[in-house]
Amino acid sequence: MAYACGTLRMRNVEAISAVQVNEFLAKRAAARQWIERSLGVQLGEDLCKEFRSGIVLCHLCRLIDERSVPVIHEIDSHPFKLKENVFFFLGACEDFGVPKHRLFRVTDLEQNRVVPVVMCIESLADIAVKQLNFVTPFPDMAKLASEVNEGKLSREEVQQLRMQLASLKEATSGRNVPRVASGVLKMKIALLAGGQNKVDFAKYEKGYARFQALYRAHKTRERYFKLVRDVAYRDKVAHELLQTERDYCANLLACTEVYQAVLESKKLVSQEEMQTLFGNIKEVYAANCPLLQSLEDRVAHWYPQQSLGDIMLTIGAFAEAYVKYVVNLAQSIKLSTRLAENDKFSQFVKTCKEDPRVRQLDLQAFLIMPVQRVPRYVLLVQDLFKHTWQEHQDYERLKEALSTIRELGKALNDKKRDAENQATLRELDSQLTGKHCPALLKEGKILVRAGTFTVKKYEIHVVLLSDMVILGKASKKKIKAKNCIPLGQVDFKCGNTNDSGYLMAVLQTGKKKPILCVPVAPADGNAWVADLVAAKQKIAPAPQAAAPAEPKLSAEETLLQKSQEDALCKTTPSGSCAVLSPRVSQRSSSKHFGRSPSPSPSPSQSPPPASSPAPSPRSPRSSVPTQPPAPPTPEPSKPDVEGPSIDNVCPGSLNELGREIFAFDKLKYKPAGVENASLELHLSHQEFVAKFKVTREKYNKLPAWKRTQLKQQQGLY
Repeated sequence: MAYACGTLRMRNVEAISAVQVNEFLAKRAAARQWIERSLGVQLGEDLCKEFRSGIVLCHLCRLIDERSVPVIHEIDSHPFKLKENVFFFLGACEDFGVPKHRLFRVTDLEQNRVVPVVMCIESLADIAVKQLNFVTPFPDMAKLASEVNEGKLSREEVQQLRMQLASLKEATSGRNVPRVASGVLKMKIALLAGGQNKVDFAKYEKGYARFQALYRAHKTRERYFKLVRDVAYRDKVAHELLQTERDYCANLLACTEVYQAVLESKKLVSQEEMQTLFGNIKEVYAANCPLLQSLEDRVAHWYPQQSLGDIMLTIGAFAEAYVKYVVNLAQSIKLSTRLAENDKFSQFVKTCKEDPRVRQLDLQAFLIMPVQRVPRYVLLVQDLFKHTWQEHQDYERLKEALSTIRELGKALNDKKRDAENQATLRELDSQLTGKHCPALLKEGKILVRAGTFTVKKYEIHVVLLSDMVILGKASKKKIKAKNCIPLGQVDFKCGNTNDSGYLMAVLQTGKKKPILCVPVAPADGNAWVADLVAAKQKIAPAPQAAAPAEPKLSAEETLLQKSQEDALCKTTPSGSCAVLSPRVSQRSSSKHFGRSPSPSPSPSQSPPPASSPAPSPRSPRSSVPTQPPAPPTPEPSKPDVEGPSIDNVCPGSLNELGREIFAFDKLKYKPAGVENASLELHLSHQEFVAKFKVTREKYNKLPAWKRTQLKQQQGLY
């Protein structure tokens, strides 16, 4: 077997041509140039020696992604720690997406196997430049191919390169090979060898066991170095979380002691403006102080099994303070921008910047810090949870804390968006004028989109709300509302025209021509259409759940049910079924739809005759006693108003004009078979008078334009 493997390896080496060797030499030169240009260092000729400590490789990964390597051990560290640098680099390459068959082994650096190392660097450069937007491109190997030459190497070096190129791993298919029992495997080997007696399994069993032991040791080392990397990451994230919390609390304290306290003492703004400007920032600072103290105590005694999940769960208690602050933030930023135009206030800010605690930061930079802190919590806890193994005691608590902080961030974003929306609505409400101006500050009204367009030297404002669309015209720094259209009656259409370019048309239900056409960019027009569709979907009624389907009966159950019904019919004195199945009962009720049970006979009505003719002796039903006939049903009373009531109209009923009657709500959707120009002719008399406020005779005497106007108002035009 060893002879066969050696022969196969020699054949692979012979297949490596001089062109392939020159191509690899060009790749090695390109990899060296790429690392030197990226890090600004000078590498020696022996790349394996330069990479053996892993320091250069780890700095390269951190240049691609700052958080890709948890820690870099320096050159004076223990050799075992330097080997960890190489494992950190390989783990980062795997996170970046370098294929596993392109990753080299640590022993490759020790044995000067440069081919797999260069192939790994090439794959990393390709992913970094194409997918991660790394700024340093990989050098062109075609230009370097002319500079390198196989003749500059000794014969032994060329042979070593050819052997390394021949032993490169190929990409696997990725399919999982099922495990096979030892007995089945022995049988397959025997069949391949030509018979059971031609294979001495006892001779090779020790080799198989040795191979399994080596593979298990390899997997154990992989798990161990992954655990080492996760421990280093947890240590780094814990200290980063503590340091950023220190800086955050120090900034909040500086804002309150430098900006807020000094501004309040100088009385440059009113007390109401002070409350609007700073909100409850002191309350936010007071909420974060216990969190900082807990992190200080826990990180000071940090070890691999230490926990932070229980501390991060307390962030959920900050929700009330942070929500209150975020709701006020939009007004705070707006007020600070307006105050910055004041010379005295600008001088005050300039003086405060000289304080070392402020670190030359503007007031608005401090005001937005609480909003930025919660997303930072999410990133840090997510990174800590990612590198916490499932057997760790903090795994479940970190998972719960991450979910809690994400919910808090989502709630803050929603509140911030709602507050900004309300502020914009208040500003828009102060600008709108005209008799068509609606109340924008009504509860539940949301601003979806607003835009200003220039049409024939006029500024046209289009405002898309959650329930209507407002079209207005700029007039003396105000917006005069011209049209207020309900959301269900408006539509946007975009398209390209030969004369005016790309336009967005505003269409209203019942009008053939667009009521407004404005020039827009294609992307903006599509955004308007998408926002309108989304707003309509929010106000659309939820679809009703379908009635549960009636269970189907088998043939045997159907026959049994039918026989039971026949037996009941035979035992009933009147000859009719007293008990029916659900299906039969449903059919019976549908035949007598709309009828009420027969009332008991009144004393004024004549009783039925005492005697009735005796049945004929030949009648087959002579043995069945007959029941007296039911009393006649009284006729329904006529309505006071002329014409049929729409509540009592059955499908297919006709009105006084001989037209089929439809309900008003159904006519608005223009049912099939009805002319759109004469929808009002299919209303009942009562509903016509209720909707149009006139009788049909007076309506027919009105001029045509007046009749059209009435139909437009009712949505029947």
